Amino acid sequence: MLRLAGEEHSCTWTLERELGLDKPIALLVHDVEVAIKLATKVDELRLNYNVYCDWRAYEAIQNGLAQLIEKNALDEAKALALKLMRAGSYQIECSDEGLMREEIEGCLRPVIAAVAGTSDARDWALEMHSRDRVGFPRELELKKLAGLVL
Repeated sequence: MLRLAGEEHSCTWTLERELGLDKPIALLVHDVEVAIKLATKVDELRLNYNVYCDWRAYEAIQNGLAQLIEKNALDEAKALALKLMRAGSYQIECSDEGLMREEIEGCLRPVIAAVAGTSDARDWALEMHSRDRVGFPRELELKKLAGLVL
């Protein structure tokens, strides 16, 4: 069963969640990076269509970011959120209906909340805002963090 799970990321993520594995930070970061690549994959030959979306990968991103925040690995979570913003907003841009907005918002919401009380919130929010290609649903929160609106 473990061999099969190793061949399919979604099976691995489900098995790990069910078993309640406590992964080290480096492994969590790796897993979230893989999930971001899978979740935001865009077929350049099918632009302006409803793109394929790996919903389990988005779930893995959300769980992984939440775990990083719980482990006080906020710098790692912020870096991954920047990657997700860039890749995810491109994916939304390539879709004809702007799908995946809610999934990306759900993944980023806990990171935004955790960053809000830090000293570098403004710089991070400015960087997030610069990577947004489509008008992120929580754009107002990012603009407030960045000091762009009152």
